[in-house]
Parts: sequence; C-alpha cells; structure tokens
Amino acid sequence: GALENPNVAIRIHHAVAYPATDYRKKRNVFRLITSDRAEFLFQTSDQQELDNWIETLNTVIGRFSSAQLPAPCSSNPKFQRPLYPASCSRLSLPDQLDSQ
Repeated sequence: GALENPNVAIRIHHAVAYPATDYRKKRNVFRLITSDRAEFLFQTSDQQELDNWIETLNTVIGRFSSAQLPAPCSSNPKFQRPLYPASCSRLSLPDQLDSQ
C-alpha cells in the first residue's frame, strides 16, 4: 500500500512545524513546511494534541537535521552522552528555512 512506497512519504529533513494561525477554515491546525518549500496542513483534535505534534515533529526534525556531533575524546573512562543544542533561534520560521 501507500505506506510501503517511499515516494509518497513527506521528507521532513530541515522542515519546520508551527501553528497555522492564519488558517481560518478549521481549528487546531498546524503547518509543516519542508526544505523543498512543500507545505502541508494537519488538523488535530485539540490544542494539547496540536502542541504535542508540533513539539515532537520539531524535536525529531532538529535532531535528524543537525550535523552529527563528533565522538567524545577524553581520558575519563565514563561515557557521557553528548547534549543537543537547546538555544532558540533569533530568526523567524521562514528565515530559518532560507538559511538551511
């Protein structure tokens, strides 16, 4: 079926998800814009689900879109997992896409 065909998948590498506040036809809608400027609208059942989808998508997108961190080099025998960046961008969402 459609789930087995990778040509119908949405490529979320370097994409961004945010509430579609300008979309007035339905409530609880978020927009996903991909790196190739494709735009998708998704409707959720309530505000909490909307927030969860946006947070989860942007977390996954950020982790898979960022450059791989170098392997740790240390004389300390205890391994410490590298932390992902946790700073906010000063750029607007469209500007973030343009900078990719």
